[in-house]
Amino acid sequence: MDAYFRLDGIRKAFGGHEAVKGVSIDIRRGEVFSLLGPSGCGKTTLLRIAAGLEAPDAGGVFLDGEEITGLPPERRRINTVFQSYALFPHMSVWDNVAFGPRVARRAEAALRPDVGRMLEMVGLAGRAEARPRQLSGGERQRVALARALINRPQVLLLDEPLAALDRKLRQRMLLELDRIHDEVGITFLYVTHDQEEAMSLSDRIAVMNAGRVEQIGTPAEVYERPASRFVAEFIGDTNLMEGVVLDGAAGGVRRLEIPGLGEVLAARGRDSGAGERVLVSVRPEKLHVSRGSLPPGSGRNVIRGRVEDVSYRGAETRYWVRAGALRIAVVEQNARLQHGERPPTWDESVWVGWHADDAFVIGSPAGGETG
Repeated sequence: MDAYFRLDGIRKAFGGHEAVKGVSIDIRRGEVFSLLGPSGCGKTTLLRIAAGLEAPDAGGVFLDGEEITGLPPERRRINTVFQSYALFPHMSVWDNVAFGPRVARRAEAALRPDVGRMLEMVGLAGRAEARPRQLSGGERQRVALARALINRPQVLLLDEPLAALDRKLRQRMLLELDRIHDEVGITFLYVTHDQEEAMSLSDRIAVMNAGRVEQIGTPAEVYERPASRFVAEFIGDTNLMEGVVLDGAAGGVRRLEIPGLGEVLAARGRDSGAGERVLVSVRPEKLHVSRGSLPPGSGRNVIRGRVEDVSYRGAETRYWVRAGALRIAVVEQNARLQHGERPPTWDESVWVGWHADDAFVIGSPAGGETG
């Protein structure tokens, strides 16, 4: 599919620090695309370049086939919702939403039904006369959304819009954002450091690190098939095991020698030859821990270890199991049907098992890159 919104070879430095290092991203019409990464990775700089608030040192910005790199923000048909919401405190909710169209000299008679529809869409029809200080954080965020969307932008940029909200309100607002996006159907470029936000809202995610894009993919792709060590560790939790390939991918399954564990099978990930040193990623929820022995079975890895720590978390229990030099995290759901046996406790000897299909070969321990 052709790109609708494109950032092409973007570079940007501040003093001697290169914040963005040749990033290219193609965003499809109508999708929710997230820039995800830690503080200082360059994601907000990219968003500001997309908005026209910063000029790139190199590269271009393209919207619907036209270059807009040199256009000022007001001529881009791109609006931004900031983390601070940037509402006018002396104006009512109605006047905040109407501000942009009034600056554009839209007739008041035509404006009124548009403002009413926007407030209805974000669930604030009954708060039109309130001032921002009288609103909750979630309500202020919805006013900012309505104010941005009433200008009918082709792309909406969202810069950490939920960062100031508590966890439960963030979860509720993610559902609201998803509903609003489905209703208006425009392209969203969403910037966040929160993996849960990106995973639950996005069609695709660009995972950024130190000014570069490490991987672009759907939430399932970046979680299940991480392209680098950084992605594996940043997106969720993982167990990383360093080892040597004993033989290649005969039938898709590789035999690996992991110090302290012995022979381990891995069926997915980077192609690798005998003698090569690699990293293997196994997500904690893919493993099972048991006080009783686990049958090896076809393609199944089974190791012996000792429970070092247990953390009960309501819906799940997290175990840390020591096996040789490795400390392995295991997450078990607290479902009644899985409790046919007493669950393991601290300092007990246990068996840990996982299938070869759940072991993903990332790359070399030094670089961690996918080939």
